[in-house]
Amino acid sequence: IYFAWTYPYSFEESLKKTQKLLKKYENHENIYIHREVLCYSREGRPMELITFTRKDKMMEEREELLDGLFPEAKGDPETRPYRFDKPTVFISSRVHPGETPASFVLEGIWNFLTSKTSE
Repeated sequence: IYFAWTYPYSFEESLKKTQKLLKKYENHENIYIHREVLCYSREGRPMELITFTRKDKMMEEREELLDGLFPEAKGDPETRPYRFDKPTVFISSRVHPGETPASFVLEGIWNFLTSKTSE
């Protein structure tokens, strides 16, 4: 007999939801979204860093490159997201494989931030 602690939420499902958000907002007039690979897991899976905000208070400069991170940037600072002159909220999700509920929480946050009623 097996008991499930929660419904499964695969890594592939997480990547698909990110791709859907990127496609929806990549050319949006008010929303800025930027995806980059922060690093790779031991299994070679991309650990993504998503910047998601309104385009107000967007600065000309970009975030800095940090040694040992952002392997896909290949030293090019133009691949980093733009900086914004406003407070930042950092949300970390699914740090360990067993933290499936964190994926559902992150999905709920995305749904809230992108819903028309969250204004």
